[in-house]
Amino acid sequence: MEVPMFLTARILGLTLVSLFVAVGLVVAGTALPLTIALGVLAALGALCIRQEAPRAATLRSRFSHVGLAVGTALGFVGVVYTVIGMIAVLGGAATAVAAVAALALLGYRHRRRATVRDADPVAGCGADSGDVAQVASENARTDVRVRRPMPPDPAALSTAELCRAWRVSYLLLQGTRSLEQLEDTAELRQRYLDELANRDPEGFCRWLDDGARAAGDPSPYVNPSGRLDRDEDQAAWRPPRPGPSPGPAEGSS
Repeated sequence: MEVPMFLTARILGLTLVSLFVAVGLVVAGTALPLTIALGVLAALGALCIRQEAPRAATLRSRFSHVGLAVGTALGFVGVVYTVIGMIAVLGGAATAVAAVAALALLGYRHRRRATVRDADPVAGCGADSGDVAQVASENARTDVRVRRPMPPDPAALSTAELCRAWRVSYLLLQGTRSLEQLEDTAELRQRYLDELANRDPEGFCRWLDDGARAAGDPSPYVNPSGRLDRDEDQAAWRPPRPGPSPGPAEGSS
């Protein structure tokens, strides 16, 4: 079974970080209590500066605060000992270069997720990536939180728009952070699949048999070249107009 490239990179990264943390603990293990105390202070600071909209204190929100505090504390301790281990193994210059590269990668991923999250799957059917990035940058400059409109019924989309919406919804699924958004996006993708299967069952089955992927393009199967959509078929078909009825003279002759 072939392992995806991103999964291999994550496993390799976690292995290297674990090795650096182990080296850091060996080199500066006596400073662990002080590092933990600083991590607790960092967790308290993260809770204080976190800005949220006023809402009732639910069980989920409490778990969210606890997760933020624990993650911040553990992350602080892990980063400190990772840096110590990297300095001990690679040296100060290589550690500085690796830190700058890691910060640049994190900033790029955060910006990409924000761009995908602000993009609407239906609006993306008729707009290219440049338009989506421009709209996202304008929203970021004005700092206005716009409520995303509900997508229309998949049955109202053409087959080409439906296939593109299916592909864009995968990007939205990758950038989803909350459980509610994950459930909504998964439900929307299920509606897309149901509509694709309803329009062309044979083509949909061929797509599945050929190994359909979550980010794949079903348009070559459910909308092959030369096939019109249902609405276009109905618009293109016109009943023949009856010819002029023969007159009395033509009938007698």
